[in-house]
Parts: sequence; C-alpha cells; structure tokens
Amino acid sequence: MGLIVCATRSGEASRMAQDKAISLAQERGYDLVFLYVLDPNVLARTSYTRPRQISHDLCRMGEFILTIAQEHAARKGIRASWEIRVGEVQREIKRFVQEKKASYLIMGCPSEDIWQRIFSPSDLHAFAAEVERETGVPVILVSPEEGEGGGEA
Repeated sequence: MGLIVCATRSGEASRMAQDKAISLAQERGYDLVFLYVLDPNVLARTSYTRPRQISHDLCRMGEFILTIAQEHAARKGIRASWEIRVGEVQREIKRFVQEKKASYLIMGCPSEDIWQRIFSPSDLHAFAAEVERETGVPVILVSPEEGEGGGEA
C-alpha cells in the first residue's frame, strides 16, 4: 500500500494541502501521515531569551495543528497519523519521505508575503524538484491561487 506525506503548518495553503492529501488518499486507498517540522535554528536567530519555552510552545502548537488535520481526515473516512520532527525543515522533510518510503509528498505553497522565512514560492518549487530528484518521490504543491486541485512540481 502507498503512503502520502503531507508536510504541514498553519495557514490557508497548508489547509488546502491537507485537503489535497486527504482526497488523494481516498482516491488511491493510500495511508496518510501529516508531518510538522520544528526548526530550532529559527529561534536562535531571534532575541527571545527563553528559546526552550518557545520551542516547547511551538511543539504543542504543532501537535494541535496535526490533531486538527487528523480529525479532518477522519471525518472524510481516512485514518491518518502524524509526526513531529525537529531540525532543519528541508533536511527533515527529505529524510522523512525516504524513511517512510513515501509515494507522494504534498506541501502547501503560500503566497510570497506569508512564508518568506522558511520558503519563498520559488525556493519551494526548487526544493520540490530537489526532493523528486534525490528521492524519486513525486511532490505536489498546492497553492491558494491554484485552488483545490494543486499541481505537481
């Protein structure tokens, strides 16, 4: 049986990616896992004096986001699991899809002004191509501009 990995965060593009992942899981009969990556290096670049506390809070927020995604999938008849990884976002996503032998990676592609700190849309497309080249896993990017259907990278 195949496996769909949906790398997710909060926001409209991530919700649309979750919907696409659920739809594809229904269509193909594949398992689904939602992935949230917490990058502690992002915190190191801030002046916040309690990085351990904020890291804990962000992890709890990730659990909340993933639980909501899992419940949304369940309402559509899909049993999904979720996992949180800690590390550099691109490296952890690639590592995860390889470890899990994923059939697809689905990610939201937010608008230019929302997610600049992690991926700009052009960086995200380049990353998707890199994942496909290095792992052989097809990547589907979903953006609010493209609507429900999304598109393969």
